[in-house]
Amino acid sequence: MKNMNHNILIVFLFLILVMALSGSSNQLKPVGAGLDTEHTPTSTSTAITPMLMRKTEVTMVNPTPIAVSAPTLTPRPTPTPTPTPIPYVKCSENGPGYICFGDYYKELPKTAWKDVNITPRYIILHWDRRPEKPYDKWLSTGTWFGLGSTKSSHFGVGLDGVGQFLPMFMDSVKQSKAADNWTMDARSINIEIAGRNFNAIVTGEANEEMRITIETVTNRTLELVLKLMDQYNIPIENVLGHYQVLDGKVDPGDIWLQEYFLPKLRDKLKDNNFQNRLYE
Repeated sequence: MKNMNHNILIVFLFLILVMALSGSSNQLKPVGAGLDTEHTPTSTSTAITPMLMRKTEVTMVNPTPIAVSAPTLTPRPTPTPTPTPIPYVKCSENGPGYICFGDYYKELPKTAWKDVNITPRYIILHWDRRPEKPYDKWLSTGTWFGLGSTKSSHFGVGLDGVGQFLPMFMDSVKQSKAADNWTMDARSINIEIAGRNFNAIVTGEANEEMRITIETVTNRTLELVLKLMDQYNIPIENVLGHYQVLDGKVDPGDIWLQEYFLPKLRDKLKDNNFQNRLYE
Protein backbone atom coordinates (compact mmCIF):
# COMPACT_ATOMS: atom_id res chain seq x y z
CA MET A 1 0.00 0.00 0.00
CA LYS A 2 2.81 2.36 0.85
CA ASN A 3 4.54 1.54 -2.43
CA MET A 4 1.35 2.37 -4.42
CA ASN A 5 0.92 5.76 -2.76
CA HIS A 6 4.57 6.44 -3.27
CA ASN A 7 4.25 5.77 -7.03
CA ILE A 8 1.18 8.01 -7.37
CA LEU A 9 3.03 10.84 -5.68
CA ILE A 10 5.96 10.43 -8.05
CA VAL A 11 3.66 10.56 -11.11
CA PHE A 12 1.87 13.60 -9.77
CA LEU A 13 5.09 15.48 -9.20
CA PHE A 14 6.35 14.49 -12.65
CA LEU A 15 3.19 15.98 -14.27
CA ILE A 16 3.63 19.20 -12.35
CA LEU A 17 7.21 19.43 -13.54
CA VAL A 18 6.21 18.89 -17.17
CA MET A 19 3.51 21.49 -16.95
CA ALA A 20 5.88 23.96 -15.38
CA LEU A 21 8.45 23.48 -18.09
CA SER A 22 5.90 23.89 -20.93
CA GLY A 23 4.31 27.00 -19.39
CA SER A 24 7.55 28.95 -19.70
CA SER A 25 7.51 28.85 -23.48
CA ASN A 26 3.91 28.21 -24.39
CA GLN A 27 1.18 29.80 -22.40
CA LEU A 28 -2.30 28.46 -22.67
CA LYS A 29 -4.57 30.62 -24.76
CA PRO A 30 -8.27 30.91 -24.62
CA VAL A 31 -10.39 29.33 -27.30
CA GLY A 32 -10.28 31.38 -30.44
CA ALA A 33 -7.12 33.23 -29.44
CA GLY A 34 -5.49 32.20 -32.74
CA LEU A 35 -7.97 34.12 -34.85
CA ASP A 36 -7.10 37.46 -36.47
CA THR A 37 -8.67 40.09 -34.28
CA GLU A 38 -8.07 42.77 -36.94
CA HIS A 39 -10.30 41.01 -39.49
CA THR A 40 -13.13 43.11 -40.75
CA PRO A 41 -16.21 41.03 -40.87
CA THR A 42 -17.89 40.82 -44.23
CA SER A 43 -21.34 42.25 -44.07
CA THR A 44 -23.97 39.84 -45.11
CA SER A 45 -26.55 42.53 -45.53
CA THR A 46 -27.67 43.31 -49.14
CA ALA A 47 -28.62 46.81 -50.18
CA ILE A 48 -32.07 46.59 -51.87
CA THR A 49 -33.11 49.38 -54.20
CA PRO A 50 -36.84 49.85 -53.91
CA MET A 51 -38.75 49.44 -57.14
CA LEU A 52 -40.66 52.59 -57.89
CA MET A 53 -44.25 52.29 -59.03
CA ARG A 54 -44.76 54.22 -62.21
CA LYS A 55 -47.07 54.36 -65.22
CA THR A 56 -45.93 52.49 -68.25
CA GLU A 57 -45.16 54.80 -71.11
CA VAL A 58 -44.64 53.64 -74.67
CA THR A 59 -42.68 55.87 -77.00
CA MET A 60 -42.72 55.19 -80.70
CA VAL A 61 -39.37 56.18 -82.13
CA ASN A 62 -39.49 56.70 -85.91
CA PRO A 63 -42.46 54.41 -86.45
CA THR A 64 -42.66 52.79 -89.83
CA PRO A 65 -45.75 54.17 -91.63
CA ILE A 66 -48.29 51.61 -92.63
CA ALA A 67 -49.71 52.07 -96.09
CA VAL A 68 -53.51 52.23 -95.97
CA SER A 69 -55.33 52.18 -99.24
CA ALA A 70 -57.74 55.12 -99.55
CA PRO A 71 -61.34 54.33 -100.49
CA THR A 72 -62.18 54.95 -104.10
CA LEU A 73 -64.35 58.04 -104.35
CA THR A 74 -66.71 58.62 -107.20
CA PRO A 75 -65.93 62.09 -108.55
CA ARG A 76 -68.83 64.49 -108.25
CA PRO A 77 -69.62 66.63 -111.23
CA THR A 78 -68.88 70.31 -110.76
CA PRO A 79 -72.23 72.02 -110.22
CA THR A 80 -73.23 74.46 -112.89
CA PRO A 81 -73.70 77.89 -111.33
CA THR A 82 -77.26 79.11 -111.41
CA PRO A 83 -77.40 82.15 -113.66
CA THR A 84 -78.76 85.31 -112.12
CA PRO A 85 -82.22 85.83 -113.57
CA ILE A 86 -82.70 88.95 -115.63
CA PRO A 87 -86.00 90.69 -116.31
CA TYR A 88 -85.38 91.30 -120.01
CA VAL A 89 -84.25 89.55 -123.16
CA LYS A 90 -81.67 90.89 -125.57
CA CYS A 91 -83.24 91.87 -128.84
CA SER A 92 -80.35 93.27 -130.82
CA GLU A 93 -82.19 92.44 -134.03
CA ASN A 94 -84.33 95.51 -133.27
CA GLY A 95 -81.29 97.76 -132.81
CA PRO A 96 -77.83 97.80 -131.18
CA GLY A 97 -77.98 97.41 -127.41
CA TYR A 98 -81.75 96.95 -127.31
CA ILE A 99 -83.37 94.95 -124.50
CA CYS A 100 -86.97 93.78 -124.53
CA PHE A 101 -89.54 92.99 -121.84
CA GLY A 102 -92.63 92.27 -123.91
CA ASP A 103 -93.96 89.35 -125.90
CA TYR A 104 -93.16 91.17 -129.11
CA TYR A 105 -91.49 94.37 -130.32
CA LYS A 106 -93.18 96.74 -132.73
CA GLU A 107 -91.72 100.21 -132.83
CA LEU A 108 -93.98 103.22 -133.16
CA PRO A 109 -93.29 105.83 -135.84
CA LYS A 110 -90.37 108.09 -134.94
CA THR A 111 -92.68 111.10 -135.03
CA ALA A 112 -94.48 109.67 -132.00
CA TRP A 113 -91.52 109.77 -129.58
CA LYS A 114 -88.43 111.80 -128.78
CA ASP A 115 -85.10 110.38 -129.82
CA VAL A 116 -83.62 111.14 -126.38
CA ASN A 117 -82.35 108.64 -123.83
CA ILE A 118 -83.74 109.14 -120.33
CA THR A 119 -83.13 107.41 -117.00
CA PRO A 120 -86.56 106.26 -115.78
CA ARG A 121 -87.53 107.02 -112.20
CA TYR A 122 -91.30 106.47 -112.45
CA ILE A 123 -93.78 104.11 -114.04
CA ILE A 124 -97.06 105.67 -115.14
CA LEU A 125 -100.12 103.51 -115.87
CA HIS A 126 -102.86 104.47 -118.36
CA TRP A 127 -105.87 102.86 -120.00
CA ASP A 128 -106.31 103.26 -123.73
CA ARG A 129 -110.08 104.02 -123.50
CA ARG A 130 -110.99 101.12 -125.75
CA PRO A 131 -114.76 100.57 -125.86
CA GLU A 132 -115.95 98.25 -123.12
CA LYS A 133 -117.46 95.75 -125.51
CA PRO A 134 -116.55 93.40 -126.93
CA TYR A 135 -114.05 92.56 -124.23
CA ASP A 136 -112.09 90.23 -126.46
CA LYS A 137 -110.96 93.33 -128.38
CA TRP A 138 -108.93 94.60 -125.44
CA LEU A 139 -105.69 93.98 -127.34
CA SER A 140 -102.22 95.55 -127.30
CA THR A 141 -102.17 95.63 -131.09
CA GLY A 142 -105.24 97.88 -130.98
CA THR A 143 -103.36 100.15 -128.55
CA TRP A 144 -100.46 100.45 -131.00
CA PHE A 145 -102.75 101.62 -133.79
CA GLY A 146 -104.66 103.92 -131.45
CA LEU A 147 -101.51 105.83 -130.48
CA GLY A 148 -100.95 106.87 -134.08
CA SER A 149 -98.04 109.05 -135.14
CA THR A 150 -98.11 111.72 -132.42
CA LYS A 151 -98.57 109.80 -129.17
CA SER A 152 -96.49 107.01 -127.72
CA SER A 153 -95.97 104.74 -124.75
CA HIS A 154 -93.29 102.22 -124.05
CA PHE A 155 -95.73 99.32 -123.73
CA GLY A 156 -99.23 98.18 -124.57
CA VAL A 157 -100.84 95.43 -122.47
CA GLY A 158 -103.88 93.43 -123.60
CA LEU A 159 -105.40 89.98 -123.79
CA ASP A 160 -102.90 89.18 -126.55
CA GLY A 161 -99.89 89.86 -124.30
CA VAL A 162 -97.38 92.66 -123.84
CA GLY A 163 -96.12 94.68 -126.78
CA GLN A 164 -93.01 96.88 -126.52
CA PHE A 165 -93.23 99.96 -128.73
CA LEU A 166 -90.03 101.96 -128.04
CA PRO A 167 -86.29 101.25 -127.75
CA MET A 168 -85.07 100.40 -124.26
CA PHE A 169 -81.54 99.82 -122.95
CA MET A 170 -79.81 98.56 -119.81
CA ASP A 171 -79.87 101.91 -117.98
CA SER A 172 -82.04 104.12 -120.13
CA VAL A 173 -85.07 104.25 -122.43
CA LYS A 174 -86.23 106.51 -125.22
CA GLN A 175 -88.61 109.26 -124.13
CA SER A 176 -92.27 108.72 -124.89
CA LYS A 177 -95.12 111.19 -125.39
CA ALA A 178 -97.93 109.83 -123.26
CA ALA A 179 -98.51 111.66 -119.99
CA ASP A 180 -99.05 115.11 -121.54
CA ASN A 181 -96.68 116.21 -118.80
CA TRP A 182 -93.27 116.78 -120.31
CA THR A 183 -91.52 116.85 -116.96
CA MET A 184 -92.86 113.42 -116.07
CA ASP A 185 -92.40 112.01 -119.57
CA ALA A 186 -88.71 112.89 -119.27
CA ARG A 187 -88.42 110.65 -116.18
CA SER A 188 -90.98 107.91 -116.77
CA ILE A 189 -91.88 104.65 -118.45
CA ASN A 190 -95.46 104.83 -119.74
CA ILE A 191 -97.71 101.76 -120.01
CA GLU A 192 -101.04 101.73 -121.84
CA ILE A 193 -103.48 99.01 -120.71
CA ALA A 194 -106.22 98.03 -123.14
CA GLY A 195 -109.72 98.78 -121.84
CA ARG A 196 -111.44 101.24 -119.56
CA ASN A 197 -113.43 101.59 -116.29
CA PHE A 198 -111.16 99.29 -114.30
CA ASN A 199 -112.73 100.52 -111.07
CA ALA A 200 -115.72 98.28 -111.83
CA ILE A 201 -113.85 95.19 -110.62
CA VAL A 202 -113.62 96.76 -107.15
CA THR A 203 -117.05 98.43 -106.98
CA GLY A 204 -118.85 95.27 -108.15
CA GLU A 205 -120.18 96.83 -111.35
CA ALA A 206 -118.26 94.44 -113.63
CA ASN A 207 -120.07 91.43 -115.06
CA GLU A 208 -118.27 88.08 -115.14
CA GLU A 209 -116.74 88.57 -118.59
CA MET A 210 -115.51 92.07 -117.74
CA ARG A 211 -114.12 90.88 -114.39
CA ILE A 212 -112.11 88.08 -116.03
CA THR A 213 -110.81 90.48 -118.69
CA ILE A 214 -109.71 93.09 -116.14
CA GLU A 215 -108.04 90.37 -114.04
CA THR A 216 -106.13 89.12 -117.07
CA VAL A 217 -104.76 92.50 -118.17
CA THR A 218 -104.03 93.39 -114.54
CA ASN A 219 -101.92 90.26 -114.02
CA ARG A 220 -99.99 90.88 -117.23
CA THR A 221 -99.35 94.45 -116.14
CA LEU A 222 -98.18 93.32 -112.69
CA GLU A 223 -95.52 91.05 -114.18
CA LEU A 224 -94.32 93.77 -116.52
CA VAL A 225 -94.14 96.40 -113.77
CA LEU A 226 -92.17 94.06 -111.49
CA LYS A 227 -89.59 93.46 -114.22
CA LEU A 228 -89.24 97.16 -114.90
CA MET A 229 -88.90 97.96 -111.19
CA ASP A 230 -86.15 95.37 -110.95
CA GLN A 231 -84.24 96.49 -114.02
CA TYR A 232 -84.38 100.23 -113.39
CA ASN A 233 -84.49 100.22 -109.58
CA ILE A 234 -87.85 101.94 -109.34
CA PRO A 235 -89.58 101.84 -105.91
CA ILE A 236 -93.24 101.00 -105.56
CA GLU A 237 -93.94 104.55 -104.35
CA ASN A 238 -93.06 105.71 -107.88
CA VAL A 239 -95.67 103.55 -109.59
CA LEU A 240 -98.37 106.10 -110.40
CA GLY A 241 -101.61 106.54 -112.30
CA HIS A 242 -102.05 109.06 -115.11
CA TYR A 243 -104.56 110.91 -112.95
CA GLN A 244 -101.81 111.57 -110.38
CA VAL A 245 -99.54 113.46 -112.78
CA LEU A 246 -102.08 115.41 -114.86
CA ASP A 247 -105.20 117.21 -113.71
CA GLY A 248 -108.41 116.15 -115.39
CA LYS A 249 -107.32 112.57 -116.08
CA VAL A 250 -109.01 109.62 -114.39
CA ASP A 251 -107.15 106.67 -115.89
CA PRO A 252 -106.39 103.97 -115.03
CA GLY A 253 -108.96 104.29 -112.23
CA ASP A 254 -108.06 105.51 -108.75
CA ILE A 255 -109.95 102.76 -106.92
CA TRP A 256 -108.45 100.06 -109.15
CA LEU A 257 -104.93 101.41 -108.61
CA GLN A 258 -105.08 101.98 -104.85
CA GLU A 259 -107.28 99.05 -103.75
CA TYR A 260 -106.61 96.40 -106.38
CA PHE A 261 -103.38 96.84 -108.35
CA LEU A 262 -100.95 98.20 -105.74
CA PRO A 263 -101.96 95.71 -102.98
CA LYS A 264 -101.35 92.88 -105.45
CA LEU A 265 -98.03 94.43 -106.41
CA ARG A 266 -96.94 94.63 -102.75
CA ASP A 267 -97.89 90.98 -102.18
CA LYS A 268 -95.90 89.82 -105.19
CA LEU A 269 -92.87 91.80 -104.08
CA LYS A 270 -92.93 89.76 -100.85
CA ASP A 271 -93.45 86.44 -102.64
CA ASN A 272 -90.03 84.99 -103.48
CA ASN A 273 -91.60 82.09 -105.37
CA PHE A 274 -93.40 84.51 -107.63
CA GLN A 275 -90.19 86.46 -108.18
CA ASN A 276 -88.44 83.24 -109.29
CA ARG A 277 -91.29 82.29 -111.63
CA LEU A 278 -91.27 85.78 -113.11
CA TYR A 279 -88.09 85.07 -115.08
CA GLU A 280 -88.75 81.48 -116.08
